Amino acid sequence: MLKTLLFATLATAATANFLDTIVREMKIQDAKAAADCPCAAENSWCNYAPSTSACPRANVCHGSTTPCDCDTCPTTGASCTGCAPAPAPGPAPTPGAWCAHPADCQADEICCLCNCDFGDASLGSFGCNCDAKGKALPNSKQPHCCGGQSGLEAWCAKAGTPSALAPKCNSTSTIFGIPTPASDFVRFGQHHRCVKELVGCNAGYCDNKSPDAKNRGVCG
Repeated sequence: MLKTLLFATLATAATANFLDTIVREMKIQDAKAAADCPCAAENSWCNYAPSTSACPRANVCHGSTTPCDCDTCPTTGASCTGCAPAPAPGPAPTPGAWCAHPADCQADEICCLCNCDFGDASLGSFGCNCDAKGKALPNSKQPHCCGGQSGLEAWCAKAGTPSALAPKCNSTSTIFGIPTPASDFVRFGQHHRCVKELVGCNAGYCDNKSPDAKNRGVCG
């Protein structure tokens, strides 16, 4: 009889230990499933505050003093019932984002029609044909870089290219001069995009930078 009771007691203890191990492993795996749960790094789990506590039921990881809660260690178990994880921060606004209406832009932005894309250098004219006194010759003698014979050709230099700081024309003394290298340049266009309200649309020049007159090679 004594042996039977001893065996039953040992069997019950073994079963309890086995169940404890299963529960422990489930809690650890639950913590590891939450990418930002600090308890996972300790191979532990969160001892949440009682379910009667206000969300996010902050407490510490089991066996340590590392803070944790239902936001950092979300679980589908009863411990976090009624608590929703804090929303992840959204992506940062894209500078110069496309827009068709002011509502497409951030609160401190306006929707503009810009000559150049965001980040490009707004050159307009450069590499001009000047007379001996540094004055611009007539449009009929200007290269494509400097308005061309129509006087209407204007250019943007792509962001990050050397031409954005020091644009070059392959000829400033003939009407055939064109921007070089061609891959660094695009003509003025119509870019609907968001611009900081404090900067403004600036008649199409928006927030685009431009080298000074000397680096653009324009006449005085």
